[in-house]
Amino acid sequence: MRLECSRFEHIEELMDSESHRIYKILEEISVDESITQRKLSRKLGIALGLTNLYLKRMIKKGYIMVKAMPRNRIVYNLTPKGITEKGLLTLEYMKYSFNYYREFRERIRKAFQQASENGVKKLVFYGAGEVGELAYLTLQENGMELAGVVDDFKVGKDFFGKKVVGIESLKNLDFDRVLITALSSKEEIYKRLVNSGIHEEKIILF
Repeated sequence: MRLECSRFEHIEELMDSESHRIYKILEEISVDESITQRKLSRKLGIALGLTNLYLKRMIKKGYIMVKAMPRNRIVYNLTPKGITEKGLLTLEYMKYSFNYYREFRERIRKAFQQASENGVKKLVFYGAGEVGELAYLTLQENGMELAGVVDDFKVGKDFFGKKVVGIESLKNLDFDRVLITALSSKEEIYKRLVNSGIHEEKIILF
């Protein structure tokens, strides 16, 4: 029997996907002005071409300035207009984050209760981001064990005492179910799990 949680509109969908991505790009550039488009696309979970399109739009709107540096490097700088937009989007993000946290905690609590009633003891999280962190806090309340963490972009990092591994290492883990705890590309992750030999009934998809 496949366990599937009720679909929940995460922050990106609640806030409006375009506004959320603009916010994330502005946030990443404010931290690292020399960030590459490839790295940005990985952090946003979108295609490289789409990342390039967003950057061009934001440059046209006057949020970002581009400077060419030696050795073919490019640096992105936030303009005063971009800093103002980032501030406005930060307030919007905080509002949705609060609502998201409250609703998500309740939904995942019910999902874990259902899983426990079906004899699930050991869970693997696919996604070591903020959703995974919230899920881990709720996991402790249900007496279940985190058997491992998969995240192809964070391999080798620590997640609550577990070393993050890639999907190819999933076969070496002892678990009852895989919970997809990624914010984006969830359907793609689901297909990758199935293609790697994980039965649909062993996947919990939000």
